[in-house]
Amino acid sequence: MINASELRLGNRCTYGAHGVVVVSEIKESGKVRITHMEQHSINMGYSSSLLHEDDIDPIPLTREILEKCGFDKSGLYGWVNRVDEYSLLIVQDNGRFELMDITSGETVLSWDTRVEYLHQLQNLFFSLAGDELEVKL
Repeated sequence: MINASELRLGNRCTYGAHGVVVVSEIKESGKVRITHMEQHSINMGYSSSLLHEDDIDPIPLTREILEKCGFDKSGLYGWVNRVDEYSLLIVQDNGRFELMDITSGETVLSWDTRVEYLHQLQNLFFSLAGDELEVKL
């Protein structure tokens, strides 16, 4: 279950047997509209469902998910992705994260908060970069 207040449009989550879905609307009532792809014999179509927040689940961050989000494993730092031309977002193996200045090599920001799920990483990246994290699931 994900609390609807943690979600943004475009966040990825799972909905039972439907697999990975995309949040396309968030209502004040805690209902969330999700969009999922259905593959028909030749055509690809989109369908959507309005669900209660209890019906959707977060996607745990794994090595595969981080790689599909453009992160590379660095022996020194953990999982690294470029936020902009000056900074790197680093997600450590323990789930903690930091922002590093490329020019000086110094940590600019560091949090003890853990990033455990894909929607949290998407939200963090958007807050830091002002742009969506590319997710290729």
